[in-house]
Amino acid sequence: SAEELRQGLAAEGKAQEDSRMEVRQLNQTVQALRASHSRSEEALEREVRGLQQVAHSLEDAVRCAQEREHAMRLKFADLEDQCAKIKEKLSRISTGAVCPACKARLDTDDERARSRKMEILPRLGAATPLSLPEVCGVGMKITDVPPHRAVELLPSGSAFASGQIQIGDLLVQVDGEDVSRKDIDYIRSIIRGPRSSEVRLKFARTTS
Repeated sequence: SAEELRQGLAAEGKAQEDSRMEVRQLNQTVQALRASHSRSEEALEREVRGLQQVAHSLEDAVRCAQEREHAMRLKFADLEDQCAKIKEKLSRISTGAVCPACKARLDTDDERARSRKMEILPRLGAATPLSLPEVCGVGMKITDVPPHRAVELLPSGSAFASGQIQIGDLLVQVDGEDVSRKDIDYIRSIIRGPRSSEVRLKFARTTS
């Protein structure tokens, strides 16, 4: 009958509406899952970048430690060599193995050294300041850990006298060699030199 047909159509319409509602809910669920997955990927990427930065920092620290160890080994080997030579000389002197001419020359050298010392000490005076380990031969103190920044300029040093270096400047090169990541002991060894020698320092200045 017509009434049964209307009821059947209404039921069919309701079923279709329920199906559309379920489809919309499924679509919303899929979108929510996609958004959650995207956020998870971004979080993972941030964590990966953070871990990579930590790894780079550790690599730099290990490299600096290796360079410092290498410099210390070289110094230790040099000291051992000097000690061995001194022991050999002492042994030869104590056993009388040194010829009279050589012994006379050694005595003369010792006397010259003592005389030279007596000449130099009065010139130094009691007020002469001792050079600190951070003073790299130009009257400048820099940070021990890269990046190496100038933290103090001694008024009596050539770095201060140049008028071109400011506190906070980054030491970049020494005589054309990149030292931005070098060990502090190595930097000191290549900056220091005889009093009349020259060294070229290149700095980078950061502006705030």
